[in-house]
Order: sequence, then C-alpha cells, then structure tokens
Amino acid sequence: MHSGKTIANVRSRLGKNSSEIEKPNAHVRTIEIIVGGQYVQKVIPLIKSASKDILICAYAWRWYENQPERAIQQFNYEIVKAQNRGVQIRAILEVRSTAQKLRDLGIKAKSVDTNQVMHIKAITVDDRHLVIGSHNLTKRGTAENYEASVILDDPSSALTFKDYFDSIWAVA
Repeated sequence: MHSGKTIANVRSRLGKNSSEIEKPNAHVRTIEIIVGGQYVQKVIPLIKSASKDILICAYAWRWYENQPERAIQQFNYEIVKAQNRGVQIRAILEVRSTAQKLRDLGIKAKSVDTNQVMHIKAITVDDRHLVIGSHNLTKRGTAENYEASVILDDPSSALTFKDYFDSIWAVA
C-alpha cells in the first residue's frame, strides 16, 4: 500500500491523470519477464531510449574493459553513451570500486556507507520504466546464473521506487 506522502509525491509528478494510482485495480503493464541471460538484450533498448534520467541500484556491478564483447560490457558502454547524450544518471552501489569507476566517467555514483547492504537490483528510466529483480550487473549475473527480473511500464511504480532511491541517496 502506498503511503499518503508517496501518493502525493507521485501525483504531483504525474499531473492531472494521476488518479489512476489510487484505484485498487489500476493496471500495471508488465512489458516482460527477463529470465537467465536475456537481461542485457532486454534492458539495453530502455537505456538507449532514455531522454531524461536513469537511476541504478546494484549489489554487484562489474566493469570488463578487457572483454568488450561481453554482453554486460555492452550494457556498460550504453550507460556511458546515455550520460554523453545528456541523460542524468545516478547509481547507488555496494561495490566501491565500481562507484569510483563511474565517478571517473562523470556519472554520479555513491556506495553505501552504512551497516546496511545495498542489495537492490533495480533500474528506472525516465520516471516510467522500472526493471527490478535478481540480476546483478556482472557477467555471471547477466549470462550464467539462474536469474529472473521484470520490466514494468508503470510511472507510479517507477516514481515510488525513485522516492526510495532518493531516500537512500540522501544517506549514502
């Protein structure tokens, strides 16, 4: 259930058609389920379509500069391309070295500095799409492990997650 504050925040961002978020049967459109090694091929089109912002929470995110053919490295390159075309990207990570790598590339990134673990694996794109599930942003997580995630085309879910992201960003 959404808190009143979250609903008000989401409504103010969605505008006059935001009454949908209070309807108990409001439709959340699932674009698709991502299983196993499908992650990168399903998420890259969302990254390429981004025009405003991308938020990323990742437990594990690795960079494979010496393996540019790897699917996850293609994902990494698309994140950099999005940044270069003016998309605002922020990432909260568990792995400090990846956060530093992103900062070196001009991407706003933080690692969690609390006793809590950043275990979320989620991406929002343009306050509309939410990708959330078990995939880590690693070669094993995107190509070898048994994993499952979902892509939602649902502004309410994306904005609710954005509020949560912002609350973590503020303390990271």
